[in-house]
Amino acid sequence: MFLYSVKLNVCRNNLKIFIELKADYAGLYGNLAENNREFRLAEKGMFA
Repeated sequence: MFLYSVKLNVCRNNLKIFIELKADYAGLYGNLAENNREFRLAEKGMFA
């Protein structure tokens, strides 16, 4: 039973880390997409 609870805790911690990483990546990609969009708009403005 003790081993099982340890495994469960490890899984839970890994899941927490994974979710946090995923949130970080989502934020990062969101920023990249936003910057890319602004860059494209600026590019269009230059060639307009």
